[in-house]
Amino acid sequence: MKKRLVIAVVVTLLATACSRAERTEIGAVTPSASLAAAAPESHVPEVDPCSLLSRAEVEAVFGQLKGAPRADRGLRNKRECCYSNTNGQWLELSLYGTDRWELEKGTVSEQHPVAVPNLGDEAFSVRQGTEKDLYVRTRGAVLQTSGSCSLETITTLAAKAAARLEAK
Repeated sequence: MKKRLVIAVVVTLLATACSRAERTEIGAVTPSASLAAAAPESHVPEVDPCSLLSRAEVEAVFGQLKGAPRADRGLRNKRECCYSNTNGQWLELSLYGTDRWELEKGTVSEQHPVAVPNLGDEAFSVRQGTEKDLYVRTRGAVLQTSGSCSLETITTLAAKAAARLEAK
């Protein structure tokens, strides 16, 4: 009896999923308009996050750097700048479009985000074990500053980077 019920539920779910897709002239299946509207394309700002802070500014707060900052592309095409210091700590500045702001807030909502006043249009921080993250929404972008260093260090550097981002 249970096996038939499970099969019936699976068939119903598959039929529902298939009915939500539209067929093109070639016969390929494309997402329905409602599904496409639910996932907007991310507009990553054309700003190199490594250009937002000088090496001297980072070292004054974070400590002597182990090497040069490393620019990279992360998940969902976000722009990143990675630092590590001689004490073994790491710091990362990430930039992505504001279309991801609500998603990021929702992702960390159970980690007790703390509002950070006077920083960008809106800002909050969270702790994830020994890692700290500071999210700042400003000028059509989200600046996420993460690291293994103190939240004070992250906040100081994020404030400088956000001010430069606003000026660009």
